[in-house]
Amino acid sequence: MEKAGATRIETERLILAPLDRSWRQDLTRLHHDPVVAHWLFPKGAPSAADEDKRIDHYEELWKARGYGCFAVIDKVSGAFLGRTGPVVTPETGRVEIVWSLMSTVHSRGLATEAAIATIGFTLDHSNLDLLDCYVRPDNTASQRVAAKAGFSLVDQRVLYDMNLNYYTLARARLGTG
Repeated sequence: MEKAGATRIETERLILAPLDRSWRQDLTRLHHDPVVAHWLFPKGAPSAADEDKRIDHYEELWKARGYGCFAVIDKVSGAFLGRTGPVVTPETGRVEIVWSLMSTVHSRGLATEAAIATIGFTLDHSNLDLLDCYVRPDNTASQRVAAKAGFSLVDQRVLYDMNLNYYTLARARLGTG
């Protein structure tokens, strides 16, 4: 169920709420979904300590910058579906938009809906001119999300111990700011 919080985004089918420690159990369930873990974690789902570090990062972003990762919630049922939003890429120090949803809701356009909403929120609450995203070259579903959200493929890079397609999205391309 949705937890309390002042910042909230509503889309046609989703509610997005800041992802903090209160979502830890749901985030762990997401990251241990075998399909999600396959795409995100080549060495296996994260440990409890790694989950705590990830949540600390999300909370710090919200406190320091006024934006951060969101829990994705089904508007009708209130069920946790996944996470999306901006994070700081450790290797680059740049902001990337991430998305991952429970495999039970894949192929419904929900990741695209959530990503687009968080891109708008992030640009509205920052002075960032460029957002990044990284997608495995064999993850065609996430490549479609990136394209529909407005990202352009730049090249391929090694990041998070994986070969990943690197995409960018310029504020100017969206006509905001």
